[in-house]
Amino acid sequence: MWGEGRCVEEHVEQYAAAVISVLKHLEMLSNDDPTTLGGRKTRNEEATRHCEGKWITTGNGGFFLPNVNIEDAVTKYQRIGVIKGESGELVETLRASVSGFVAAIHTFPMIRPGDGAVMVEKRIE
Repeated sequence: MWGEGRCVEEHVEQYAAAVISVLKHLEMLSNDDPTTLGGRKTRNEEATRHCEGKWITTGNGGFFLPNVNIEDAVTKYQRIGVIKGESGELVETLRASVSGFVAAIHTFPMIRPGDGAVMVEKRIE
């Protein structure tokens, strides 16, 4: 389930299934069929990932311009974006501190020092 402050129907169903799973685990709902919500299948095994991630944070504030997209593969030290100042000057170049894939991107242009700019994750299992 990706972020970006968006509401994608597929993710809504995944969130709903996760909440129902927790309610069933807490025995607040019955365990009739753990894979359905309102008679529909909600869990997509292929879309389920177990990952660990690291936010690449900013040292400076300004305007964040990413060089990557969601699900892009990145390598350690790859440039993932830049921070520019009010006059368009380069303030900071952000580089991936780990190899993996892009899981989240700060989507608003304004960014403050210490904010997470890009989340790089790697699959674990």
